Amino acid sequence: NYINDGSYINSFFHRAINGFVLQGGGFYLYEDDENRLYYSEIESKGNVKNEPGNSNLIGTVAMAKVANNPDSATSQWFINLVDNSNNLDNQNGGFTVFGKIIGNGMETIDNLGIKGLNEVEYFDLGYYLMGSAFANLPLWEFVNIGEVSKNDFVFIKDINVLKENSNIESYKYNLKVNSNYESGEIESHHLIISINDIDEPPLIAGATAD
Repeated sequence: NYINDGSYINSFFHRAINGFVLQGGGFYLYEDDENRLYYSEIESKGNVKNEPGNSNLIGTVAMAKVANNPDSATSQWFINLVDNSNNLDNQNGGFTVFGKIIGNGMETIDNLGIKGLNEVEYFDLGYYLMGSAFANLPLWEFVNIGEVSKNDFVFIKDINVLKENSNIESYKYNLKVNSNYESGEIESHHLIISINDIDEPPLIAGATAD
């Protein structure tokens, strides 16, 4: 719904911590008639029930939420820049992973070259005081407080939902699964699954028992 009604257009990544997460989906920028810059929160469409289970591995996308409130997620989400499973799979009821960066997407993120990770508690745009939610605001370059321009922010210019039966590139996944037999025996298998297109069923390229 947030994507379909354009809520994320011109929103910006408001939190970036190297070796942890890149977070967005919470705020967008706008200018007044005098080209002064302001921000506003993306309007919430209600809380999202926490559904942990998928692990917060590198390249996964998960819902952000309020501390000590597992079911408080709304519009904000983050990309795991590293394997955060030991922490985020257990903290605050576990963080709900709902997507994954595919193809060379993580390489693209790594190569963004975002340099302006500021570490101040409050960041003053010069016209509007931004709060502690922006303590790790990513910018393209380091700038002096009060000299931030619209071009310094890392924007989401466009975002779409893939249509059903859209083509995707070929991907290969390595999985480890356990078979539980009625006798009580448990056997571990290593599966290599290649997916060529979401129109087609997954092709199991090979399976060997460990």
